[in-house]
Amino acid sequence: NPCGERANWMVSSDTRGGSPNQVNSVTRRNVDESPPLLERIEVPGNSELVMHFNKRLDSLSASKGAEITISGRVIRKRMVSMPDCRRLAIHLDSPLLKGQHYELDIQNLADCSGNLLRSHSVPFGLPVEADSGDVVINEILFNPRAGGVDFVEIYNRSTRYVSLANWGLKNTLNGSGDLAKIITKDKLFLPPNGFLALSVDADIIKESYPADKSRSLLSVPSMPGFSNDEGEVVLQNSVGAVMDRVRYAEKMHHPLISDTKGVSLERVDSGRQSWEPTNWHSAAGTVGYATPGYANSQSIELAEQDEFYVEPEAFSPGLNGADAVAEIKYRQQAAGRMATIQVFNLNGFLVKNIIRNQLVGTAGKITWDGTNHEGTVVKTGYYLILIDTFDLNGNKKQFKKKVVVASH
Repeated sequence: NPCGERANWMVSSDTRGGSPNQVNSVTRRNVDESPPLLERIEVPGNSELVMHFNKRLDSLSASKGAEITISGRVIRKRMVSMPDCRRLAIHLDSPLLKGQHYELDIQNLADCSGNLLRSHSVPFGLPVEADSGDVVINEILFNPRAGGVDFVEIYNRSTRYVSLANWGLKNTLNGSGDLAKIITKDKLFLPPNGFLALSVDADIIKESYPADKSRSLLSVPSMPGFSNDEGEVVLQNSVGAVMDRVRYAEKMHHPLISDTKGVSLERVDSGRQSWEPTNWHSAAGTVGYATPGYANSQSIELAEQDEFYVEPEAFSPGLNGADAVAEIKYRQQAAGRMATIQVFNLNGFLVKNIIRNQLVGTAGKITWDGTNHEGTVVKTGYYLILIDTFDLNGNKKQFKKKVVVASH
C-alpha cells in the first residue's frame, strides 16, 4: 500500500520494541478501498479555489482526467500541490461575485490507489466577514483519552460563507491568558450550516472518533491549554472581537458517565445562549462520545414524541448488501436519556444486550448484526427488540419492536 501514508504505519508490537532485519511485527493486508473525500474549500482570490482532500490524489486524474465544473464559470487551469498531492487549485476564467452562490461538481476523481470519487457536489461562495453571532462554539473536548488531543468545533448558523482568516481561540480562565492561538492565516471559509473541528492533529481525531458521516476537520498550528476541570473557550475574529464565549466544567457532563475522558460537551441548541450550562450535554455513547466536524448527537430535534423503529423489518445476517443488519433508529424530544436495548426470541429468552444503560442522543441509529451474546448468528425467525429509556428525573419509557431474521 504505497499510498497509505500515515494509515500504513503502526507502532511495533514486537516485545523488543522493534524488528530490525526481520519481517515487521505489524505486517498485514492493508488495502485502501475508500474514495477520496473533499474536506474543505478555500477561496484565496476571486478567480481561484483550493480544494483540500483527505488523502493523496492521483496527480494525472486531478489535473486532467477527472471532470470538474463550476456553475457559471469556466476552469482555465488545474494544479495539484506537490509532494503531498492533497490540494487541488483551480483558476477560473472570470471572478466570482459577492453574494452569489455557486456549485462545484466533481466526477470520477481518483486517489493515489485508484479509488474513484464518482460524484460529489458542494455549494460555495465568496467569503465575507462574520457578524456577531454568526459563528458559535458548538462542541468541546477538553479531557481527551491517553494519546488523544483536545478539539473545539465551531458552527456557522448564518446564511453566509464566513471567512475564518486570522481568527483565533483562547482560554481566558486558565492556560493562555489573553493570547489567542490563530486558527489559520489562509482564506478558509465556513459555509452556511457548516461545522469545523479544530485540533492540533486532525488525523488523531479521525482515528479516535471514526464516523461514517461526511465531516470537516482542520489541523491548526497550536491550541490553547484547556484544563480537565474547568476553563473558558473564547472564539475571536481577525480583529480580536469576541464572536462567542463558553465556560465549561467537568461537572457539566452527564452524572451517570463514570469516566469522562474522551467525552465531549455538545451544544444542544445553537439558538440559545452559549453561557447557559443547560445548553450543553455529554455526547452520546452510541456515536463514540464525540461528533467532531458534523452535527451533534445531542442537538435539539423537532420530534413530536419519542420514537424508535427498525429498518429493515427483515434482514439476512452475514450477507453483503443493505439488508445485512437491522438498524434501530430513533428520535427523542430531549437530550440526556439513557437506554438499554435487548433482543429476545419468541420463547422470551434473552438473546443479546445490544446496549445497556448507555447515553443516547436526540437522534441516531444503533445496529444489530443478528448475533447472540456469544457472537453466533441466531436462527431464522421473529425476534422482539425491547427498548427501555430513562432520564435523571425518573421519567421512563418502553418500546417494543419486532424484526425478522431471514435466511443466511
